[in-house]
Amino acid sequence: MVRTDGTSHIFYLQLTETLSEDFFVFTKLFAKYRIKLVPVKPGDFSEMMDGTRKHLLVVCRDLQSQKTFLNFRSKFLDYALLNNKVSMFHVTSFSRIHIAHKVEQTYGYFYKRLPAGYEELSKFIAYTYYKQTEINRKWPGGRRAKLPVALKI
Repeated sequence: MVRTDGTSHIFYLQLTETLSEDFFVFTKLFAKYRIKLVPVKPGDFSEMMDGTRKHLLVVCRDLQSQKTFLNFRSKFLDYALLNNKVSMFHVTSFSRIHIAHKVEQTYGYFYKRLPAGYEELSKFIAYTYYKQTEINRKWPGGRRAKLPVALKI
């Protein structure tokens, strides 16, 4: 989502009570790309959905965060992914979601396996994010045909 002042933001799914170290590292790295990382809890994210496509970063490092993520998936996220309401960047040491083959075709799901470098991940996410938002801003039609100018004699 690109705002009028030129900054963009991606939502970071907060799977634990406190923000993890990953959030602060990604926030610093995304600042180079003029992207703000906004922490959001699963319940709040599902309530804030409107007509626009949201971008969500999910980092699952341990079993507790994976359990919270699976609970959120079963209640809301699978529906949102299948209906193109969410574009999700899934960074985890666990396997990809079972509906990945359906939503990867619509550029709604991007899976990266841990361990991976923060710099590499942030570059990939920023590039993909800007590529998607540029596609959304491009006019789907072609250029208007120009009629030849009649010569006056």
